[in-house]
Amino acid sequence: MEDKRFVKLIIGVILSLLGLIAVFSFIAANIPPHMHKIVVNGSLQEAEVSNQSLQISFTQPMKPDPIELSVTPNVAYTTLWQNNTLFIHFSDPLLYGTEYRVAIISQLENIYGKKLDKEISLNFTTKQAKIIFQQYPDKILSSNVSGEDIKILYESHEIADFIKFGNTVAVLKFPKGESTEIILIDTESGETESHSIGYAVYAMQYSQAVRKLMLLAQDIREPNDPIGTGAHLRQLYFYDTETHAVEPFASGETLFEVDNFLLSQNGRIVLYRDISDSIYYLSDVLKPNEKPVLIGNYIAANEFDQSGKTMLFTKEDDQSPLGYLSIEMYSVGGQKKSLSGQWIHAIEPVFIPGTDAIVYSEKYNAPLSLLDLFRVKIINSETGEVVFDLFEEGYSYETPRVSRNGQFAIVEKFSESQLAGTGSERIVGYRQKGTSAELYMIRLDNNEVVRLPVNGINVIFEE
Repeated sequence: MEDKRFVKLIIGVILSLLGLIAVFSFIAANIPPHMHKIVVNGSLQEAEVSNQSLQISFTQPMKPDPIELSVTPNVAYTTLWQNNTLFIHFSDPLLYGTEYRVAIISQLENIYGKKLDKEISLNFTTKQAKIIFQQYPDKILSSNVSGEDIKILYESHEIADFIKFGNTVAVLKFPKGESTEIILIDTESGETESHSIGYAVYAMQYSQAVRKLMLLAQDIREPNDPIGTGAHLRQLYFYDTETHAVEPFASGETLFEVDNFLLSQNGRIVLYRDISDSIYYLSDVLKPNEKPVLIGNYIAANEFDQSGKTMLFTKEDDQSPLGYLSIEMYSVGGQKKSLSGQWIHAIEPVFIPGTDAIVYSEKYNAPLSLLDLFRVKIINSETGEVVFDLFEEGYSYETPRVSRNGQFAIVEKFSESQLAGTGSERIVGYRQKGTSAELYMIRLDNNEVVRLPVNGINVIFEE
């Protein structure tokens, strides 16, 4: 008897489920789908400008047909269907502080051929550009590019360097004895962590490829010279900001004593100079023990392009008895690439993303000054045409920094009195610089120059 009741119960459940399936199928076939939810990287009011993707989900399974969009301002995009969700990825960085409108032009249908109940369009606004800078000697601050909304991120008289990755600002303090302190600041919560590591650390950058800091450091507790001279070598190390473990970047035949290094923007390629022969080498961060690629002997390495495939160098002109500096461009394989234009004592070149332009500092003739003074120029690397020149007699415009989307550049302006005591031959990577500068923003779409209401040095974009 109980078995019959159980069988009837099971049959009843199955019939109920079939009934529900029939009802839902009828609804899906006869009621039009509509949009359920929109997800933006960031928020609709403060959307991120880099790696921005929209996710639009629907109430019913949709036909994965090709999609045509109208995006204003215009930006390239790709689309992908996954179940009920349409993913829209913008191929290029968006503009800061800009309202975007996205409308779906294509007629969307569910899998039963029922069309969407209404057209879909949405508006979102990207966040304002922000900068982080140092007010010598003891403060690291952030502000928007208008110089407003100023916040103190960290205060100390021992600041040696700082960088930003994700929502973290890492501050490097001057080494003390056998250790160095690294401060990690969460820019959203304001929480600060302090960690001491048993190395003398001189420089740091962040590798997105391995999600670790790369350090130029020296283990001064015991010799680590592979050829047995007893010297304490400056080498590259990885520092895990989660576990706080430190490990050598390379070993064996790939081990060099390094005096400076540069990571590509994607964090995959590291360029470093061997102290013993002043030769630059390239290594793959993910394959540290493979034989490095020999690049050549240059004065200083300045930047990789965003793809990590092209490098800019400041190189001494062998033809000039005065040792002037020029800019040269090379592929990662070490082949010199075409670069038009002749620059005299030009340093600190930076690619402007999405263009053929390079912004750099160029020394100018100041006969009444004992100091090296610079102007900032923008040049088309294909034609050699100078398209912008920021110059003021008796002042020095230096250290251009460009936002990752190529929208803004920030430069530092020094008066001669602010440069007093810095000496001459101020070559990038080795030169002294002033301790306080006026900050200027260049809008790279129209080359408008705006004075920011803050002073500082060592500016970076908060990206």
